[in-house]
Amino acid sequence: MLLLALAVRALAASPPVLHDWDERYHALVAKHLLAHPLEPVLIEAAGELPAADWTHTGVFLHKPPLALWSMALGRAIFGKAEWAFRAASVLLGVATTALTLWLGTELLGAGAGLLAGFLVALQPELMYLAAGFQPTDHVDAQLTFWVTASAAAFWALHRKPSLARGALVAVALAGGLLTKSWPALALLPAAILLALPSSRRLAAVGASAAAGLALAEPWSLFALDRWPTTFISERAYAFQHLTQGLEGHTGGPFFFVVALFRWAGPAGLIAIGYGLCLVRSREEARFLVGWLGVPLLLFSLSATKMPGYLAPELPALALLAAWLARDAWSWNPVRPERSRGTRLAARALAALVPLWAVGATALALPRTLEVPEGYAAFRTRAEQLTAADRVFNLRWYPQAMVYSDGWATDAWPTEAARAQDWVAHCPGGAPPPAGFKTLELAHGACER
Repeated sequence: MLLLALAVRALAASPPVLHDWDERYHALVAKHLLAHPLEPVLIEAAGELPAADWTHTGVFLHKPPLALWSMALGRAIFGKAEWAFRAASVLLGVATTALTLWLGTELLGAGAGLLAGFLVALQPELMYLAAGFQPTDHVDAQLTFWVTASAAAFWALHRKPSLARGALVAVALAGGLLTKSWPALALLPAAILLALPSSRRLAAVGASAAAGLALAEPWSLFALDRWPTTFISERAYAFQHLTQGLEGHTGGPFFFVVALFRWAGPAGLIAIGYGLCLVRSREEARFLVGWLGVPLLLFSLSATKMPGYLAPELPALALLAAWLARDAWSWNPVRPERSRGTRLAARALAALVPLWAVGATALALPRTLEVPEGYAAFRTRAEQLTAADRVFNLRWYPQAMVYSDGWATDAWPTEAARAQDWVAHCPGGAPPPAGFKTLELAHGACER
């Protein structure tokens, strides 16, 4: 099962392209982190810009640094290939599958655990994120690992409270907070539901969560002290996602319900209802429904909506679907005279769970392998840029800066910028000629 998870993610992560939206920006920050690990910079010398202009800023606090550090480490180890930025997300996706296998076995037994691991190994959204193909890319891919690790640690702590298991919870929560801030706390309601009504277990959950916050807080204090304006702006912008549909990412109240149907099929939605029916009688159901249900409700009510926001809850959906499939396959109806038809229907529902996963992945995987037309030629030209080169009106401007030491933007230069660049590159030279419209400076050659 782990080899299957690795093969699917490695194949999806193999194309020689840095995907539009988040991956190309995160890759550029990761490249710069190799030179200064504690200074996340998108565009060198661009300074601090408002959070809404995070795609052109200098100081990059749009995301915490852990996923970006992992991308930088991949580049340092594996070189300049695009898949090097994705290596950590691929490996953590395999680890997420392993944790789901363990959780499924602990909660539901070996058969259901194996099926849940299969569903996570083939999950299209998790494959998209690990490949950098989907917005929120490696940040949410790695957050899914940390949230699943938190779930495993919370369950272990619930079964047998101890200092060591509490420390595992704290580390997992801190990892999630350093990957994507407060969404890493989405599992806390499930942990509280699991601990009720035991005051001892509630105290263990609270202490572990507080320790996790304490482990993650030094980065926030450092960033606040170093870049206070950007830090405060980014925190305010993050909470605006709840009330405003930012950057065109909007949707109705059933946006994520539709996404769940697309990912897991009708059996996935039925599995959520099945879990709700068992909440009062089974602590496993309270835990899984809390893990999935609270973020589903919160993000459904939020104004900004993106599929990746619910990615950390997909292992819980896989576990609920595996639970439904296990019970449906072995179900025996009360009225024997109707046993054949109802048993066949129940087994068909159980079989639909893995079949939908296979079909969804078969449809999704080819999309990740596509390379935009002209990208290979663009990369060849971009690699030839030097630190003295400036490129304007370029769609793939972040990629150009990942592949070279040049500077690029998607805008045309203003009149003031053109004059400033002329003076900067031609010290002591004549002023810009009349009608000077474009700037094609290469190696500082004033005559050009």
